[in-house]
Amino acid sequence: MPLFTAFRGKKVLITGHTGFKGSWLAQWLLLQGTHVCGYSDQVPTNPSVFETLSLSNQIEDHRGDVRDYAHLLKIFESFRPDFAFHLAAQPLVRESYRNPLLTFDVNIQGTANFLECVRHVDSVRGGLVITTDKVYEPSNEPREHRESDRLGGNDPYSASKAAAELVFSSYQKSFFSESTSPAIASVRAGNVIGGGDWSPDRLIPDLIRAWKSDEPVFIRFPEAVRPWQHVLEPLSGYLKVASLLMENNPAVRGASFNFGPTKTEDGSVQKIVDLTQKTFSDLKVEITPDHRKGFKETHYLRLSWEKAHEMMNWSPQLSLDESVKWTLDWYQHFYEGQNCIDLTKEQIKSYELRMENQ
Repeated sequence: MPLFTAFRGKKVLITGHTGFKGSWLAQWLLLQGTHVCGYSDQVPTNPSVFETLSLSNQIEDHRGDVRDYAHLLKIFESFRPDFAFHLAAQPLVRESYRNPLLTFDVNIQGTANFLECVRHVDSVRGGLVITTDKVYEPSNEPREHRESDRLGGNDPYSASKAAAELVFSSYQKSFFSESTSPAIASVRAGNVIGGGDWSPDRLIPDLIRAWKSDEPVFIRFPEAVRPWQHVLEPLSGYLKVASLLMENNPAVRGASFNFGPTKTEDGSVQKIVDLTQKTFSDLKVEITPDHRKGFKETHYLRLSWEKAHEMMNWSPQLSLDESVKWTLDWYQHFYEGQNCIDLTKEQIKSYELRMENQ
């Protein structure tokens, strides 16, 4: 039986559906019996999880720029979703240094455009804005960020996402505060891993590319600690929040939630490298701290998810070792020519069983 019954038979629109998280979200919703519509400017990588899962054959698939409000509104008005997820973004820190204006435009104006569509299309009962753990003002202290912490960002990506949170907050207070208006919330997750991510400048995709090409991967900050989590962890949180928004639950209206990994493990870059080398033993790694020049990076980045646990009984289901194993199993299936569609569905169903039995 599907876990998130609030979406069975409902219409859900996802911006950024061709990306890594968007594709996994679309697949999970399809397994719930949901009618899915996607809006994205392109398939961002080759290969891509979107194409590997053959999602274009299973959903209403649209191409368009999230900065194009008129076009986005047209898709909303045509599909008439019950709920909408906003994942479309320029999601890479290093790319934000190369293209800061694009990053600010997509991540800020795109969020405003999404919320305008939620506001003006009367079929929409709720919307969820997905940002990032990097919206918080940086700190090198080994402490967990809470939702009440001050927003900030040293790099254009982080600053643009913090600004997107301010856009969300202003829309909530200005247009969505009444119980009769659509219910909206924002969610912030850590460093997400999982099968099918081929984005540049992300650790496991970089490791997989290096292994595949038989060339060394350069690691610039092995001691950095990040809240690594399998993609199904935050997505389960997003779906829990979205389900409550669909019910117009006052406890989540206008709220923000963190979703992070278990708290007791060392989530260093070096540990991810070590775990990957256990599976891909011929992976070559070189430590090159000089590659950090020009980039401001936080040593510690951890999230507190106590609020999500207290309000929704959400907690992560996978250890770091399990998260990496599920991720590497997917890539092994892909490069061995095995069926990744079946494996993706199996991982989703296995994760659902853990949620049901927690």
